[in-house]
Amino acid sequence: MIIGTLKNRSRYEQLGENYRKAFDWLENNDICSLEDGCYTIDGETIYAYVQRYNTMDAKNCNLESHKHYADLHYIASGRERLLYTPEKRAATAIGKYDKQNDLAFWTGSCESSILLETGDFAIVFPEDYHMPKIRVEQNISVVKACIKIKV
Repeated sequence: MIIGTLKNRSRYEQLGENYRKAFDWLENNDICSLEDGCYTIDGETIYAYVQRYNTMDAKNCNLESHKHYADLHYIASGRERLLYTPEKRAATAIGKYDKQNDLAFWTGSCESSILLETGDFAIVFPEDYHMPKIRVEQNISVVKACIKIKV
């Protein structure tokens, strides 16, 4: 997992061209003015979901994981906690892996909590089981771009 801000993006472009393209897309778009939905950045290799939602209590959420994509969670407006636990300590799968959406849900406790505020991002890799959308002090509205980067 990597946590940072766009102003320090050059440190993370070393991860490869796909990450540079993702950061370019974030810098070249006003996320708050975009409609909710899916935006193609580079075919099925890189795409973004723009979403608006209210944060929630962790007890109403589950851990999630992916097999083929890293997530770059970018907070365009608002703040939330991103909870995390490593793959080897996630508990039980909830249902089956959704191949079409590269998504699985899990039960289990989270070991870490990361505060993400406007302008912050977190990159979570397939081995990083995570729980986004968690409220900080109270439920608030968040505008986020979640960029999927094929790994």
